[in-house]
Amino acid sequence: MTRTTRTMRRMDSALPSDGYDPPFPEAVWVNTNAADRVQGFRWLESSRTGLRARCAGSCADLVWPADGLVRYCGISTADFVAFSAHRGLADCEVLLQGILNLGLLVLATYEIPRGGGPGYFSREFFARRAVAPAASSEPAGTTVFGRLAKPASVDTAPLLGRWRNSDPAARGLVEITIEDDAGGLAVRALGSGEEGLVDWGPARTSVFACLDEAGKASLSLLATWDFGFLETHLQLRLPAGALVSAGFNVFKDGSGRPSYVTREFFYRE
Repeated sequence: MTRTTRTMRRMDSALPSDGYDPPFPEAVWVNTNAADRVQGFRWLESSRTGLRARCAGSCADLVWPADGLVRYCGISTADFVAFSAHRGLADCEVLLQGILNLGLLVLATYEIPRGGGPGYFSREFFARRAVAPAASSEPAGTTVFGRLAKPASVDTAPLLGRWRNSDPAARGLVEITIEDDAGGLAVRALGSGEEGLVDWGPARTSVFACLDEAGKASLSLLATWDFGFLETHLQLRLPAGALVSAGFNVFKDGSGRPSYVTREFFYRE
């Protein structure tokens, strides 16, 4: 049977097609923030059976079974480097995107309210520990985030414009454009194709308020493209004036290519 190998950027063509699915690591991850600074989760426990995480807001545990997690390789390694997970609660949806980096787990948590309204985002760091905390006896509530002050609104102007990849030989995204769209933000991207630029077209975009690592009001974007054979969720942030993207990519075409994660950096033209 002929397998589909369609690509939206050159880096996709170098991926293996053996269907490798890296196992979830056996580990306990504890938030590196002091207790009164934790926003999303106090700790996480990962294993081959799934993920358990202690909410900062309700002190209840949320559990994702292994088949509810997406595991990602890196672009140059078949090892496990990242995961993503969705969970529906009574009044919101929770999306996790975790990346292993320099021995730490970097976790992005999105709170997506049902029925619209402003969402909330946090990015926190977790260090590996040897002992798993005891399971919570409280029922899983709907409050994930802690009681830190959440910014109600953030100026989106610093994100607007055309952003170029800082790597002139980029094999992934070459350019990202962010424009105002009737109070929201519209995101488009150009990929580095084998025969020239590939227009990804407009993304489905959500805007999230957050507190950055310094505790200042900031925002994050989640841009999603679904090409049928490939689905990409692009996390976009603006620390220190550079646009930083983390891309979570899942192939849906039966090609055997692994889900993988990318990190790219962009400067404003």
